[in-house]
Amino acid sequence: MKDMSRTKIIIYNLVITLFLFLLTDFSITHFRELTLADWVLARVEHPYFGHTIKARYEGRARWGHLEPQLCTDRNGFKTSCDKTDRSSLSFDVVFIGDSFTEAVGMNYEDSFIGMYDLAHPTLEIANLGIAGYRFSNYVNKIAYYLERGLKTKHVVVFIDNSDVFDEFAANNKPSLKTSSHSDKNWRNNFVRYWKNLKIFVRQNFHYTSRIFLYFKYSIWSSHDRGTYYNTATEWSYHPDISESRVATITSVGLAKMEQLWTLLNQHGIALSVGVYPYREQLLYSDENNRQVQIWEQFCKQRCFSFINAFPAFFDLKKQSGVDEVIQRYFILGDGHYTEKGNEVVFKVLNKQFKIGS
Repeated sequence: MKDMSRTKIIIYNLVITLFLFLLTDFSITHFRELTLADWVLARVEHPYFGHTIKARYEGRARWGHLEPQLCTDRNGFKTSCDKTDRSSLSFDVVFIGDSFTEAVGMNYEDSFIGMYDLAHPTLEIANLGIAGYRFSNYVNKIAYYLERGLKTKHVVVFIDNSDVFDEFAANNKPSLKTSSHSDKNWRNNFVRYWKNLKIFVRQNFHYTSRIFLYFKYSIWSSHDRGTYYNTATEWSYHPDISESRVATITSVGLAKMEQLWTLLNQHGIALSVGVYPYREQLLYSDENNRQVQIWEQFCKQRCFSFINAFPAFFDLKKQSGVDEVIQRYFILGDGHYTEKGNEVVFKVLNKQFKIGS
């Protein structure tokens, strides 16, 4: 009985301590204004091309354990924070891509596009890249702004390795007949409520969320290469995926890029394509994998430049070893590039994309 009483007292004290900690955290967060905008709160839906960043956004936009400054102009294009009033749609170069191109977790100046912008002060640069984009978003977003007066000499598409699979999956959604309507609703509601709960905690409990993120990225996450696996990217290197299957998976993305090239060609705009490696490709692939081969071939008759960052990263791998490269050039527990990783891509971009400035 005494043991039961002691257990109850311990549980009671733990509950009271947790309650007081959360109450203190909530009070400090709001009275001392320690809230940070979650990355997703800077996003808004768009009826034509899916989603974008809020126009004239200026503030911190937490990405995992990082807290970069995020600024956009009046068009919602990520830029330096001294250009939030920019409304022009006239640029020398327009970049577009997925999360690596947006450079999630990085200040604009620490992204490869920001570095290119700073290195060419006489050029007007626009970054239309947003996390979660794929080929359909690229075509629709460029078309949308061309209809509204976008003027540019060059469009550079940095193609993410996951874009091919994402586009294929979006156009070949698997049948859900085996799941009941109520099961699907339950899953959708769970995902939505869990997402909202995480946002609520991050917005209202500064220290609690920081403790959680510390454990997630510093203790639970590791650089154990066995943990790196991404089904959306293995088409580019896995030997068990047949060439006919690769051709099927890539056909939709290639068709979308052909559509974009045709659209740009009609407006007298040059297209360039860039590629860069994932951690998985550094571990399991080589620098001339299917992703590189496909887009290099696509570019032969269509592109102003083919910007290939694979050799630069594989050279680093040869010099320092793959584990050292992953630790220095990729965000811990995340897989996107650190500032050093962005710098590698910038140097390749600056060398291979020559337009004068």
